[in-house]
Amino acid sequence: MKAVSGCLNVTVDPVTVRPVSAGDAYFGIAETLLPGARVLAGATEVSGTALALVAGHILECLLKAGLSASGVSDKELKRLRHGLRELWRQAAKHGCVSSQPMPSWAERLAALHDAPYPLRYPVGLNGLILPGAHPMLTELSELHESVRRRRE
Repeated sequence: MKAVSGCLNVTVDPVTVRPVSAGDAYFGIAETLLPGARVLAGATEVSGTALALVAGHILECLLKAGLSASGVSDKELKRLRHGLRELWRQAAKHGCVSSQPMPSWAERLAALHDAPYPLRYPVGLNGLILPGAHPMLTELSELHESVRRRRE
């Protein structure tokens, strides 16, 4: 292998580094999980349970990211925990979501995602009723874009 030598002149724009806010973290997780949810929705040999588990977390993170962009404190977001129904109510109150009550897919996710967490710990259950993949992913994608615009 021959060595390469030469001269390079590069100008770098100023770089700004700041700590990641809770809202940034929530949005980043939702943004990185959404493509995976799309793959799960299109797979033929994947359980719908996997999609519902990921979609519930995406919804929680998007709602928290939207609330953060609306000025809700990190302390308040932490207090809201995993409760999708209360997160949705707060998001509607702050104009982060357009519909109140929750759409049926989100209500179904809330029942699966909130305490006692039947998606994670299905103790004593014989089955789960899951939301439809298409309406859920369509509206999650729309919420993702809405939160992205709100954060700009």
